[in-house]
Amino acid sequence: MKEIKNVTLTIGGRPAGRMLMGSTDQAQREFTDLDVLSFTEWYDVDPITEQLEGAAHSVPWKGRKVYFVWLHGSPGLSYVDTDDGSASVSGPTLGRYLRRRPSIRQLKPPHDIVFLECWSDALPSGQTASASYDAPIPVDPWGSKSQAQHTLDSLQVDRAYAPNRVLMLMSGPTPVHGVVTTAAGDLGGFHELRREPDPGTLDELSRIAGLYGLLPESQELRKTTLRLVRGLRQTFGVSVEDDRDNPAGTYQALLSGLGALELMRRADVAHAGRGAFTPELLNRIARVHTGQSSLVHARPTPPSSSDVQATLLAARAALDADSTLDLSSFVALPSVDRALELLRGSDEDARARQVLQIPPGQSLSALDRQALLWATVAAVEAVDNHPEPEALIRQVLHLADYETVDLPLDAETLLWTAAEAAAVGRDIYNPVALAAYDLQRNDALGTGTQMTTQTGRAAGRNWTVMTFTDRIETEFYTVTDPATNTTTSEWMPWDSSVDPYILALEPGNGPDTIIMPWPNQTERSIPYEELAELLRHDTYFQRSLPLDSGLVVVGLDEGSSRKLGDVLSKRQALGRRVFTPQYSLDLEFDGKQNELFLAMTTPQTDRNADWKMHLPEPLATAASGPVVKGSKQGNPQAATSAQLSPAATAPVGGPRAGGRAAAPAIASPREVAGSRGDAIVGGRSGMGVQRNPDRSDAYLRSSPTTDPTQTRFSVAEFSAVGVTLDQDQQAYAALAGGLTPAEAGLSAALTNQLQRNASRVESSLAYGAVPEEPRRRTRPAVPRNDSSDSDLAYGSDNGTPHPANTPQNF
Repeated sequence: MKEIKNVTLTIGGRPAGRMLMGSTDQAQREFTDLDVLSFTEWYDVDPITEQLEGAAHSVPWKGRKVYFVWLHGSPGLSYVDTDDGSASVSGPTLGRYLRRRPSIRQLKPPHDIVFLECWSDALPSGQTASASYDAPIPVDPWGSKSQAQHTLDSLQVDRAYAPNRVLMLMSGPTPVHGVVTTAAGDLGGFHELRREPDPGTLDELSRIAGLYGLLPESQELRKTTLRLVRGLRQTFGVSVEDDRDNPAGTYQALLSGLGALELMRRADVAHAGRGAFTPELLNRIARVHTGQSSLVHARPTPPSSSDVQATLLAARAALDADSTLDLSSFVALPSVDRALELLRGSDEDARARQVLQIPPGQSLSALDRQALLWATVAAVEAVDNHPEPEALIRQVLHLADYETVDLPLDAETLLWTAAEAAAVGRDIYNPVALAAYDLQRNDALGTGTQMTTQTGRAAGRNWTVMTFTDRIETEFYTVTDPATNTTTSEWMPWDSSVDPYILALEPGNGPDTIIMPWPNQTERSIPYEELAELLRHDTYFQRSLPLDSGLVVVGLDEGSSRKLGDVLSKRQALGRRVFTPQYSLDLEFDGKQNELFLAMTTPQTDRNADWKMHLPEPLATAASGPVVKGSKQGNPQAATSAQLSPAATAPVGGPRAGGRAAAPAIASPREVAGSRGDAIVGGRSGMGVQRNPDRSDAYLRSSPTTDPTQTRFSVAEFSAVGVTLDQDQQAYAALAGGLTPAEAGLSAALTNQLQRNASRVESSLAYGAVPEEPRRRTRPAVPRNDSSDSDLAYGSDNGTPHPANTPQNF
């Protein structure tokens, strides 16, 4: 790797770390190295408010000698700037680059690495990682390594520390470091990592596990043993290895027990050949063995570490007593048996393509079959033989009132729909989440429903059956006085930092529902809660910060808009500000600009009363962090909704009394000429509503426009999904501009992950690939929590280097 922009971080003239960021990042981060590197505490940060929550946590490396590596990142990738622009790098590549740095080579044990990099210890999954959502779960956790683990192993340093979620650095008299929680308050943190065992150590551990001699190929044996090592680390934490070398210690007993289960699994005809040992299997074994009961068709509570430990010790004792024991004789796993029965009774290849959404023509791998099995097991546990099958089928599959339930056929469709949803990480025990997934299957989030600005930014969804362009104006709205028919153009109610998202809706056939167009040119009534769950998986919300995004509801009456606003703003839904109109609001067409705009009708003259702002509820635990410069201490969002206060800045046009900007006195947001346009949707105003006979194309499920098997991907992109290329493949990739999945010998599942991950990185806004240029046009400053670098959506660590440090090219 050459020409990476970087700078040495020093404390007292001693090299203490390396910042791998471009000149713009360096200029934006104007702290001293001492401020950045000498912190001993960190805080939880609420992603909804970007405020500190709770008491400080001590850093886990306190009192140890450490070297800091500071850069942007996302699960499975790091991002650096070169003279040719931004680039993504894999963990091994980053490790090889850092090994060449003199400051790294001069480190003497014991010296640990601290990664100041977002998502550094999150396992790669190929799915979008959002600042306020749970981290996506990888297909094979025991077969995956985080970016920090890859880099640590390549550096050949024994220990490191890395955050598993987004990292922030907030300014003040003393800069404060924070790790962002989920919207629900689930915590992240700095995790300790240890170098994975070398081949010789793995051979010794395979003997302890009782696996030595099980496989004739030493590499396969080491791979199997390494899975067990990772399994213990992920189940009990890395500190489980503290007594690894003590034959009478806990670690060797646990490894021996896990090895016993692996031997039982391989001896079992039903389970052998179904992929590798997985955490899904271990959890079910532990629940059954310890007698954990759970409600039927309800998400079970994961087994505790003590339950797993008891299970592993019992497994070793049972196998020592009977060396022929198989897994089915040790525990009964009825849901797994039922899933295997279903798969044996169908065309398994076709079922795998359906559930895992694998294109035709791609061969299936062992990992694909493993993923299919556990998606099917999850579906069996959630919906098979449900006590109220007809009600669940109607809700999830959106059967129309006139459609009857064909119980055998529809129950089968329900089960495999649930398997599809489980394969992509949805909560299939929640009927609302399962129904929202069915909406996606029916193209509710397809390109046919997307509205955009003139610049092409995603700016909303159109779920009506009306005809109009997909372009929409998001900076202005018009207000018409019905008595005088005079129209003025007004600034939208949000401050200039917000990228708004407008929902064009029609009221449904029942209370608290909206209309959703259906592929067969019919429509369905969708509850508000289901709409909220659907929007959680809209790319816009996955890639945007809560404080940088807001919703506008148009098309419902004022009362219904307010109810929907309260639902959408909740933390368990979108956790965003939602703006609902206080008066009649229509969506109209500006023919001159060829775009839609929002048009309000009211005789009222107070523009500050036009909108109601719905806010997410505060976290259950009150904020008790230190006062930070620019931070609003306490919780300013004590209410879930409030009448919109005057904006405190004027985007353009000069200040207006009350603090709002003086918008141009024109009606069609850009220019008003003649009478108002026809209302397209909004409050059933009856102003020229039309149906579009050609719109049925938008309801057809979109198909991929490119074949991922013919696309060339970089070495870093392969590494991001856990594929390590050999030296010949890397050399060929350098000459050919990348490799196709076939040239790399990828399975169908990995090919799909590779395509999704590449698309995610290319769109860039969710991760650490921060461009040198600002990501939005320049707007005046706004009164928000400017103490933090609001770069969360990029996955940046929001830090700042010493301004005197200048980048060097290597």
